[in-house]
Amino acid sequence: RRSALSSAGVPAMPQPVAGLWIDWDTSKMWKRMRVQVSSYALNALGREPKVTVADRTVRLSPTALAPSAARQAYALVDASAGCKYFAKAFTDDESPMQEMRARATARFLAEQWSRRMLDQPLVFLPLQLMRCDGSEAPFSLMALEPWVPSGNSANPLAAHYVGAPSELTEAFSHFTWHYSGGELLVAEAHGAPTTLTGPRIHSSGETFGVG
Repeated sequence: RRSALSSAGVPAMPQPVAGLWIDWDTSKMWKRMRVQVSSYALNALGREPKVTVADRTVRLSPTALAPSAARQAYALVDASAGCKYFAKAFTDDESPMQEMRARATARFLAEQWSRRMLDQPLVFLPLQLMRCDGSEAPFSLMALEPWVPSGNSANPLAAHYVGAPSELTEAFSHFTWHYSGGELLVAEAHGAPTTLTGPRIHSSGETFGVG
């Protein structure tokens, strides 16, 4: 029988591009901007995420990392904290708030899993919403995800290679279905080995949109 689940989630991180790397040493020369960054955290299923808003000074790479990709991604540095990120633009058919809610939900469920499976903890990378006022930014809204260092110094983008789901992530999906009482299921999570990104959430209602 065909399920009536609806689905929504976060598009996967950019695939590695041969010969492309991020020259973080030049970031002090990148475009400097004042932005507003919103962080989302969920304390229980069925509730709206708690939102924390902060003003930040950031520097954005002058060009997209993979200009031909369906979703453009830039390198970004938080000028005050020195933290490195991928800043991903939204396409016309994507809902920023839905994406933030999906990631906050996946992170909450990963925390519940990790409390029960101490020998196999999982974590989803946090996702933040960056609002860019003015004409200095290429997009008014962008999603921020931490840049994860790679052991391959020639191609740091390889840190975000999207691998196939593992038995562990499949077990986690099964757990989310039972934990939520059959209300939702987190699927298609990718990462290595236990740090995940790109979750897609299927739900019995319309919280995460119509898939």
